[in-house]
Amino acid sequence: MLVALDFPHDHLDNPLHFELERMSQAKLDVLPVVNRADIHTLEGVVTLQDVLGAYGVEGTK
Repeated sequence: MLVALDFPHDHLDNPLHFELERMSQAKLDVLPVVNRADIHTLEGVVTLQDVLGAYGVEGTK
């Protein structure tokens, strides 16, 4: 069984550089964003293009 804490995820209040680090370490281009109080509650997803766009970098499609 996969334990939720072992799976790469993010929280709404984390800074963007944390998301980039987690994506890089996990070799993923999307992360689930979960509720900090209940990691079983999905708040949304963040993509690499989302993060790069927030930094003003155009991603390739």
